[in-house]
Amino acid sequence: MKIIGVRRRSIRPSTEHYSRPVPGNIAKKFRCEKLTGFLNHKPKQEMSGCLNESKNYIWNTECEADCLGAGTFGKVYRGIHKQTGDKVAVKTFKQVNQAACQETKMLQSLQHQYIIQLYDIEVEKLSKNEVMIMELCNGGSLMNFLNQPENVLGLPDKEFLLVTEHLSGGLEYLKRHNVIHRDVKPDNIMRQVLDDGRTIYKLADFGTARELPEGQNFYSLHGTEPYLNPKMFKALFFGNQCTREFGPDTDLWSVGVTLYQTATGHLPFAMQSRHLMWTTYSEMERRRGIISAIQQSNSEEIVYQDKLPQNCRLSVGLRQLITPIIAGLFIQDGDEQWSFSNYYDKITELVSRRVFNVFNVNKMQLLKIYVKPDETFADFKRHVLRQSDVRDEDQVFLYKEHLIVNRFDDFPRVESECIFLFDRTNREVEFRCSVQPNLETLSNFQTARATEACDYYRLAYRTRRDLCLVKNVMELQSTVCKYFSIFIRAFQSYCKEELAEQRKLYDMLIEKYSETKKRICLLEKLERLSRESDIFFVENFSILTTDFMNQASQSFDELNTARVELNLASSHDSYFSIATAELAEINPLLKSLCRSTADSKLYEFERTKFCHCVRTIREIFTEKVEPNFDDFVKVVKEWYQSEFFSNLKALSNLKNDLNSYRANLKKFDDEIHSRSDNSVSSIVSRKSAFTSQKKLKETLEQYRQNSHDMASIIEKNTKLVEKMNELILSLDMNLSTEV
Repeated sequence: MKIIGVRRRSIRPSTEHYSRPVPGNIAKKFRCEKLTGFLNHKPKQEMSGCLNESKNYIWNTECEADCLGAGTFGKVYRGIHKQTGDKVAVKTFKQVNQAACQETKMLQSLQHQYIIQLYDIEVEKLSKNEVMIMELCNGGSLMNFLNQPENVLGLPDKEFLLVTEHLSGGLEYLKRHNVIHRDVKPDNIMRQVLDDGRTIYKLADFGTARELPEGQNFYSLHGTEPYLNPKMFKALFFGNQCTREFGPDTDLWSVGVTLYQTATGHLPFAMQSRHLMWTTYSEMERRRGIISAIQQSNSEEIVYQDKLPQNCRLSVGLRQLITPIIAGLFIQDGDEQWSFSNYYDKITELVSRRVFNVFNVNKMQLLKIYVKPDETFADFKRHVLRQSDVRDEDQVFLYKEHLIVNRFDDFPRVESECIFLFDRTNREVEFRCSVQPNLETLSNFQTARATEACDYYRLAYRTRRDLCLVKNVMELQSTVCKYFSIFIRAFQSYCKEELAEQRKLYDMLIEKYSETKKRICLLEKLERLSRESDIFFVENFSILTTDFMNQASQSFDELNTARVELNLASSHDSYFSIATAELAEINPLLKSLCRSTADSKLYEFERTKFCHCVRTIREIFTEKVEPNFDDFVKVVKEWYQSEFFSNLKALSNLKNDLNSYRANLKKFDDEIHSRSDNSVSSIVSRKSAFTSQKKLKETLEQYRQNSHDMASIIEKNTKLVEKMNELILSLDMNLSTEV
């Protein structure tokens, strides 16, 4: 069977001491090819000389700078419209064949924001061949972007999520139209930077794409070797007896490799032989969850990894979310193998999450917490626990002037703002950096002499790479300085606002105490009338109030004289700006240096400039930035262990005292109210009895005066009269005794 369209590509050398070793033969081949390109580089020129043209467009096939890329079926050049001057991409074909016609037809039917746009089909005047006039993306390819020095360890969260979202959006559109791409990789993802600063990533190069109706499979082999699905890899290199039937979801493996490379800056699998590569794929089929494999130097031993490297630029939170997605894309067989729907749903859920910046004060680390739209504050704290190891009950959040956040409504709505986390039980502050540049390489570069061009390029490339890592470390330190300074200002505001609130509460309690004191005086009078006075109740209240006032006064004095502010004046940002400016010169200097190897004088001149740049950045980092940052950490640590916790404790104690006294005051008020009610009831009851007895006495006196009249009236009932007299005497005696 004839095999077409499978591309070998040299594997870009990865970092050695901070990522993975590069197979020697591959790295050497890469360096030689790159160096040859530098040596043969021609200065960029305007479109002149051998111009190609169609009816409306012109392009230059002789200028290397105008060649945007080359593939199996043709090349892509930068072109312009003859009348308007609009820039376009012109794709020419080596020969007009079925693949060229298929790509043309395919792009004409596809219109989507995440897919490269086909403007027109025109005929080149000289060759009479058709050319494709396409959208020109000003940001180059994703691979070009990853090859930039600052992206040696992959892309940061925001840019990575853009790539992930736009790639899945483009593939989902293709899926709906029953199209499979079959060559997904960073080289075929273009980057468009809009005028408003937004970035859009677009799928390109549909030379190997084809329509595949639902339920059908394909049999031809296409793709690029490092991104090939293991089934296709086996069919291509070890497939005498294996099946050559492939389903519509074979693109998912390529997507997984692309996502890993975008996250880390290098391929997940880079072996010295295809045999070892197949061994790796076979092992991954047996062991789920593996996302990368590292071949040890000068050995066939392979180390498998189920996590992204610690030194990649993705936040811990995003790493935890994207790792299972990449692992899922690498599942090859069985019921657990992902479909495109699984992948698209996972990515949709990922990009829908809200992102909160949380600065972990104790570890001096910026965390990004990704929260689903329907998750609660308890879920948020659980995410924080996973990234910070701070237990739920020990998590304390500070946002602006507010110390405790209980719901998402209190959180910032923009990503530029930050929530500060600290552990209420941890007084330590430490800084750990996962990126460690090789300073020895920078120190030795000035005296190093290359014996061969390839060796020299390797040395220069590693030097540039380490300089970029130095910049990454400085950028991380700058972030720490920035957010810790914001944290201290936020804590100052919190202390000021909290102290003002506690003063208001104190004044309110003193005013309430005055009212309570008046009620106590009234209660004492009532209790004297009711003969139920309790002297201990009044004394207890007086002692409690005196103790509270003394303690509160002492706390206010301590807080008013406490040192909350901290002078964090640092030259770190100025040093970082100088290093960034110097690093911007590294790329052109490296190219000039490699081009000048044929001329010893020019080489020495360019080498001197390159060495000066390297020395400047190294000295800034080792002699200025590192000592400055160490001093910063020391000052911050002392402040956190002493002033921060003492102020926090004093505010907490004052708040507890005020709340405790407020509770006791309410308790006393309730007791006063109850006692007052009892006293009043007793007095009223006694007064009622007194009034009734007085009326009875008056009645009896009147009865005595008229008793002789009653005797003549009821003389027939002598016994009744006698009994009445006895009753009167008895009542009279009782009344006299009580009154």
